[in-house]
Amino acid sequence: TDRCHSSDKRRTEIMDMKGWVLLGADRQEVPVTVYLDQDLVEADLSDVPDVYQDLHWHAPEKYLGDKVSSYGGFLRYRLH
Repeated sequence: TDRCHSSDKRRTEIMDMKGWVLLGADRQEVPVTVYLDQDLVEADLSDVPDVYQDLHWHAPEKYLGDKVSSYGGFLRYRLH
């Protein structure tokens, strides 16, 4: 077809790990440690009862919305 053309979009990478929140099923926040030099977020779950370990991450505003241009990136986190 003659309707195809290259996109002006380029891949961008988000490298800010500040603002990530780990929440339990009861919406209680689990404390996290951010290692900026390693682009890593870590949570110690040793004091979190098993019944509350249905967890999910809440991303900061910077990561929300149309992020197709950052497709293929990595999110580093550690739970122990």
